[in-house]
Amino acid sequence: MKKFFVFIICLNIWLPAGVDARTVSLPLKDFMAVDNIRLSGIEANTQRFELKLPIPERWKVHEARLTFGYSNSSALIKDRSKLTFVFDGFVLAQNSLDPLVYKKNLTVTIPPSLLGPGYHPFEIQVAQHSVESGCEDPSAPELWTSIELVDAVLELKMDLKPIPLRVSAVNDFLYDPKNIYPPEIDLVFPELTPGIMKSVALCASGIANRYEFRRTPFFNTANISRRTDTIVVGDPEFLRSQLSRFNLPDSIWENIQGPHLSLHHLPYLEQNGASKSNPKTDPGFALIIVCGRNEEEILKASTALSLLSMPLPDAPSVHLTDIQLPVLAPYRFKKGLVPGCTYTLKALGMDSFTFKGMTPIPKGIEFRLPSNAHLTPNDQAVLSLTIAYGAAMREDSVLNIQLNDKFVTGIPLRDPAGGNYRDYEVQFLMSSLKPGINRLLFAPELVPLITDQCTLIQTGNLRITLFDNSTLSLPEIDQWIEMPNLGAFLTDGFPFGRYPDMRETQICIPDKTPASFMASVNLIAMTAQKIGFPPLAASWHLDTPASEDKDLIFVSQTDTIPSSFREASPINLTTPGPIKMPHLGRPKGNCENENNSLLSKFFHPRQNKISQVDIEESKLVILRADPVFIQGRGACIEFQNPKDKNRSVFMLTAQNKEDMAKTGQALWDPRVQASLRGDTAFINLTDPELDTRSFRLGDNYYLGKVSPIPFMDYYANTYPVWFIGVIVVLCFSLAMLLYMLLRARNKRRLTSD
Repeated sequence: MKKFFVFIICLNIWLPAGVDARTVSLPLKDFMAVDNIRLSGIEANTQRFELKLPIPERWKVHEARLTFGYSNSSALIKDRSKLTFVFDGFVLAQNSLDPLVYKKNLTVTIPPSLLGPGYHPFEIQVAQHSVESGCEDPSAPELWTSIELVDAVLELKMDLKPIPLRVSAVNDFLYDPKNIYPPEIDLVFPELTPGIMKSVALCASGIANRYEFRRTPFFNTANISRRTDTIVVGDPEFLRSQLSRFNLPDSIWENIQGPHLSLHHLPYLEQNGASKSNPKTDPGFALIIVCGRNEEEILKASTALSLLSMPLPDAPSVHLTDIQLPVLAPYRFKKGLVPGCTYTLKALGMDSFTFKGMTPIPKGIEFRLPSNAHLTPNDQAVLSLTIAYGAAMREDSVLNIQLNDKFVTGIPLRDPAGGNYRDYEVQFLMSSLKPGINRLLFAPELVPLITDQCTLIQTGNLRITLFDNSTLSLPEIDQWIEMPNLGAFLTDGFPFGRYPDMRETQICIPDKTPASFMASVNLIAMTAQKIGFPPLAASWHLDTPASEDKDLIFVSQTDTIPSSFREASPINLTTPGPIKMPHLGRPKGNCENENNSLLSKFFHPRQNKISQVDIEESKLVILRADPVFIQGRGACIEFQNPKDKNRSVFMLTAQNKEDMAKTGQALWDPRVQASLRGDTAFINLTDPELDTRSFRLGDNYYLGKVSPIPFMDYYANTYPVWFIGVIVVLCFSLAMLLYMLLRARNKRRLTSD
C-alpha cells in the first residue's frame, strides 16, 4: 500500500514532458492478478496464466526491470536445467537451476524498444532434468521450480508523452485501462447546485468507464493548483475566474456560444510570470473544459463527455448541438447476458481456437448475470459445442469443461481415427452459476496413442478445435434477492443500478459540503464503472427530496442525515446505541413443523421454488455505548426505506469533512470492495490497509418475485408415485369409458338391424 502512495505522489509531481524521466517501483501484485507458480516436469512454462505487462499510450518508457525470486529442487542437474524469461517472444534472460542454491532472485532488464503501448505477454520457462543420461520420467516429482511472483517488483524509468490537443484524445490517449495506476483527477466546479452536481458526476463517470476496471479516485480543489489531470465544469464567467490568472487567451471562455468541450495542456504558474502569447503549460497533463452558458448546456456537454462510445472529433474544441440517448431496459450491463437468450461463443468474445499439445493452455469466456438473479437447480443452461479432434490419440483423451473453477463435465475424445461433434450438448444446473462474473473454461487433456518409456512421442497430432458457432443458452431466470446486500451493490450497483442510467435513484447531500459531494462522486463513478454506463437519469439533491417511488443514496456527515432515516438504519450512529452484534453464528437447517393430521402423511402444502433462504443464523447481543462512531472511520449502511417497503436506502457517512473525502476515495480500493457485505460496513481510515469490517445487524427484506412451480410439475416431482398412479387410473377410466360407449353403440346397431 505504501508503494502505491509513493507512486501516486510521483505521478503528481511530474516535471513537464520531455525533461528527465522519473523512476517508480511497482509491486507486480498491485496491477496484475499474480500468485506464486509451481512449474513441474521436464518442460513447463507460465503460459496458462497469461501474464501481460500493460503499457498505456500515454507513457514513454525508457527502461524497465522486473525482479522476482524462485526456488528449485535440489535433485536437478545444474548443467541441464535452465530457467528462461521470454518477453514478447524474445528471450531476455536465462539462468541455470543450481541444486545447491535453494532460493535466488533474477532481475530482467526489458529494453525500451519492446515497451510500446499495448499488452505485452511474458512467460517464464523451465527445462528440468535429474538424470544425466538414459531414460527420464517427464513427470518425476523431483522436477519442480517455484516462481515467486507475489513479491515481484517492476521498476520503470518513464515520463509522460505530450498530450495531443484534440478532444478525441480523451478516448484513445488519456484514459486507458492499460494505465497501471491512473493519476488522481481534480474536478473544479462552482457552487453546488443539483444541475452542477449532476454534470460533475457525469464527467467523473465517463472517465471511470474509460478506465474500465482501474481505480480512478477523484478529488476537488477550489482552484487549479495540482499538477494532475484537471476537469473544469462551469459557465464562461467561472472559466474566466479560474484561467485568467494563468494569462491564457481570453478566447478560451469568450467564444463559448453553447455546450462546449475543449482540451488544453494544464497551465501552471511561474514566479517570473508568463505572457498571453506564450503561457506556461505542462504538456504531460490535461485541462478539460466542460462549459455552457447555463446549467442545461453544461449538462449537455457533460453528457457528451460521459458517453464511452461518443465519436469525439480530432479538434481542440467542439460545440455540441444535440445528443440523442437510447432507451435502456433494466439489467443491461457490460458483458451481461439476457436470460432466455442464446449466444454464440464468438458473440461472447471467443473465436474458433485450436488447442495443441498434451496439456494445452485453457481458454474460456466471461459473462455476467444480474446480482439479483435467483439461480436454482430446477433450471439448466445448455452449452452446444461444435468440435473436431485429431487422429492417433489415446481413448482417455478428454475435453474438460470448468465453470467458476469447478469441474462441470468432460467430453470424451475416444476415437483413435479422429472425429468431430456437432451440437454436442452439455447441460449444467443454473445453481452452478453465480450472480456477477462467471467464467467458463475449456481445458483439454490430450494423450498420444504411443507413450512407451524411452520412445519418441509424437505430439503434432494432438489437436482439438472448438468452433465459434458453438452456443450457450440460458433459461428464463427469476429476479429475486435477499436484502440488504452490500455485495450486490458492489457487483452491479443493485438495486440503485437496476436501470443502467440509474433513473430510479436519488442522490442526496444534506450537509451541502464539497467533501461529501466528492465522496458521492467517487461512489457513483465506481458504480457506473461496474455497470458500464453513466448515470444519465439519476437525480441529485442538496436536501431530502419529496416522497417519490425511488431508491435513495445519502452521502453526508452523520449528524446531518435526516433523523427518520438514521433511526430506521440497522445502527444509529448519532446516539448511544443500541448496537446489535451477532454471536454464535451457525448453519441454519430446514426444520419442518410437526403435523399429525392424517392428510399430512400423504400430502404437503404446495410451495413455490424458494423453500429456504437463510443458510446461517446467529443470536444478537444488544448493548448501548457512547460514542458509537468515532473520527477516522467511514461507514456504508444499507436498509429498507421506512417510507416505501419496495425501495432501499444507502448511506455513506463519516464524522467530519476530512473523513468524508477519505471514505469516498477508499471505496476504490479492491480490498475494501471485497470486504463489503451484509448491511453495515466500517472502514478504518487510519489504517494503511484500510481494514474493513462488515456485519448484518438489521432485518432482512426481499426484492423481486419468483415464478410459482406449475401445478403439474409440482405434483409430478414431489409425489411421483402418486402422480403415476393417478395417471394410470385416469387412463384406465378413460379406456373403460370408451369401451362402454363403443359397446353401447354396437348393441344399438345390432338391435336396429
